[in-house]
Amino acid sequence: MIRWLQEEVTDSADIFRLMLIVLGVKLIYVFFIISAFMLFGIDIPTDESDPQLPVNAFSTWLILICLAWAEEYLFRYPLSFLEDCHNPIPIAIILSIVSCVIFGYVHGNHWNILIQGVGGVGYCILFIKCGGLDYEAAKATAITTITHFSFN
Repeated sequence: MIRWLQEEVTDSADIFRLMLIVLGVKLIYVFFIISAFMLFGIDIPTDESDPQLPVNAFSTWLILICLAWAEEYLFRYPLSFLEDCHNPIPIAIILSIVSCVIFGYVHGNHWNILIQGVGGVGYCILFIKCGGLDYEAAKATAITTITHFSFN
């Protein structure tokens, strides 16, 4: 796996295929984890105090893309600081797991780690495969942002 992660994907068709794989796996995973929660009667509380902002169609898209970018910048982009490490992949894997746990928890509570957190692993893999550790952090962040936005 480490060797596979070290090989940067540069061909646009391969990048698109990888994005579709991440989206597909995440969609299937979220379907099954939510089904399991329902099967076992696990209720994920929602925060009813969140204000609902009236938005039009354009601003909704803009808000979603900005939120996806902000999350990718906060939770995936820091992996790029490992660019100059001798062997960054093992460290990136550990930091990805930590990042995904935090990412999931920030989305709600400990149950959200199983939904958004585990789903964030795909974005970390995509970030690494698209050059996030090879001085291509801006490109990798753009690709993970588009993928994240597409899932949302």
